Amino acid sequence: QDQVSADDSIVVPGTKRKRQRDQIGKQREQKKSKDKKSIQPGVVYLATVPPYMKPQKLRDLLEQYGNVTKLYLAPEDETVWKKRKKSGGNTKKKYTEGWIQFAEKKVAKKVAMMLNGQQIGGKKRN
Repeated sequence: QDQVSADDSIVVPGTKRKRQRDQIGKQREQKKSKDKKSIQPGVVYLATVPPYMKPQKLRDLLEQYGNVTKLYLAPEDETVWKKRKKSGGNTKKKYTEGWIQFAEKKVAKKVAMMLNGQQIGGKKRN
């Protein structure tokens, strides 16, 4: 009257861990393949920013080309600002250069090609 229950299955030591490692490896490979297919962001560099243009205005101008995810404009040096203010110049904030990140790299490349050498907002000053 020997009865064998379902719990009395034969287990080879180390096989369960090996199966788990194999499953984890497969999951990682699938994740890597998805990452390669995912859309990468693209960054456009602005060497000069039009005088006294605010970041929001620049974002509004560039949003027509594609989704802008990040925008950074480097403010002018404080000593230059103080000198300009002291000599009676404009006291508004001025930016020297900037980086704009678009959601898609393709869009960033198109924007860079289209706007290279072109004015961005406002009239050209000597």
